[in-house]
Amino acid sequence: MINLLWFGLTFIICGLFRFFFLKKEPAATPAGAIIMAIGIFLYSAMQQFPLLFAYGKPFTFILAAVWLFIVFSVAATLVDRTFQKRHLPNEIHLFAIGTWVAGTSVLGNVIHTFSLHLGFFPYVMGTLNVLLYVWYIALVLRAYPVIFRTKAKNNVHGVLLLATVSTQSIVLLLFNIFNRILPSWGNAVLISFGLILYIIGFYLIVRRYFIVRHWESMDDWKNTNCILHGAISITGLATATTGAFPYTVMLMLWVWVIAWFLIVEAIEAARAVFRINRFGFKQALAVYDVSQWSRNFTFGMLYAFTARFTINDGALLITVRNFVLAVGPWIVLLFLLYEIVLFLKAKLQWQRPQLRKKEKALLPH
Repeated sequence: MINLLWFGLTFIICGLFRFFFLKKEPAATPAGAIIMAIGIFLYSAMQQFPLLFAYGKPFTFILAAVWLFIVFSVAATLVDRTFQKRHLPNEIHLFAIGTWVAGTSVLGNVIHTFSLHLGFFPYVMGTLNVLLYVWYIALVLRAYPVIFRTKAKNNVHGVLLLATVSTQSIVLLLFNIFNRILPSWGNAVLISFGLILYIIGFYLIVRRYFIVRHWESMDDWKNTNCILHGAISITGLATATTGAFPYTVMLMLWVWVIAWFLIVEAIEAARAVFRINRFGFKQALAVYDVSQWSRNFTFGMLYAFTARFTINDGALLITVRNFVLAVGPWIVLLFLLYEIVLFLKAKLQWQRPQLRKKEKALLPH
């Protein structure tokens, strides 16, 4: 009961801050990535910072409040009948709804991690999230044929892989919140389904960027492409948590994650240099976009998977794992703080309109 009261008070305080200091804007479809990015830090990497970890419960209350604001914003689009226009404009954009599923699942797991007693709230939230997931996957399965047979396949990016992320997040939600409700074979089937969705999305993304190459400059590389490794990181975390697959499978997943992390982040580094040369540092790397939270999530998920999975042999692999465990929490924390600063810089309502207009034109997509 006391935790519910604290949550209510936190929600009121956050609501007042939002009302007086932040711009009144509807939540973008990928806004759930905010919950994913902050939540995975609270769930895993923050444990390496005792001072921060001591405040895990207040941070979780704040995260839950932000989640509720996003829920209310989405609900408002149902009331004013703009839901279809805002969140389902085309077959590619709708994949971003996966951030709602994954964000809710991550929040549920954070609540479980800090043993918050919020009555029936986590179970209602989890049940509704499973229903949301079923509806989302139905949309995704109808979208694939349209993407394959139209020019949409030349515009795909990492957002497609949110189908995998949402699936594996449901595995973790059911395992932790609902007390391992699925049998071992059930976890294996659901994780495998997520891997099938990954293979479909991976093929389409690799086809666009590395085979057909429908892009003209580094700006055509999307922030969401980091989910190429992030989707397998959460697959590995789900596998390691549930024990649905043997050690060899987890090792293969982890090696895949490390390999694609190096590939994707090398491209990201080249893209950063390109943008700095074109726009200067401030306009290139200090402009907020909601898709940037996906990078924070994937970095945090790589650490979470690595921390949960123990490598038994291979000196090089053990060295790489130890390096990730040593520097990973710091990288995740610094990137997260930087993104929060960018968010506040963009959303504080006293910001000059002229500056906002100029920055919007330079947003990386």
